[in-house]
Amino acid sequence: MFKGLFGARSETGFKTRSPERDQETDKETIGRVAEAIDNALSALQAEQAGLFKRVEDTVAMASLTVGNESDEYVSRDSEKTAALRGYEDEMKRGRLRLAALEQHILNLRFLRAAFLTRFPEFNAKPLAKQPPT
Repeated sequence: MFKGLFGARSETGFKTRSPERDQETDKETIGRVAEAIDNALSALQAEQAGLFKRVEDTVAMASLTVGNESDEYVSRDSEKTAALRGYEDEMKRGRLRLAALEQHILNLRFLRAAFLTRFPEFNAKPLAKQPPT
């Protein structure tokens, strides 16, 4: 019974794909990992750059709201005070997110470097520069 089931294979021997096809499969599979790391880094860096600009814009708006008189805080109306608190909250949330993004980017850069030590042929693209934080 088993001879009939496995007989055809044993006569021709064990077959595998060609080495070229194995290399191509490996290249595609491992390449997807490199691409995923690079795509994640690019997405985080784009978010970081956009958020950095928005935080800077918020700082500028807060500066205008504060004014330039030395005792303006004493006579500031409640609308400006509320707006200023809103800007401060936005800046705080933005800076917290920028710190989280920075940590994620550092971790992915480390992961990318470790990946490239094992698979140097997958150095797909140079990393973009980060805005100052």
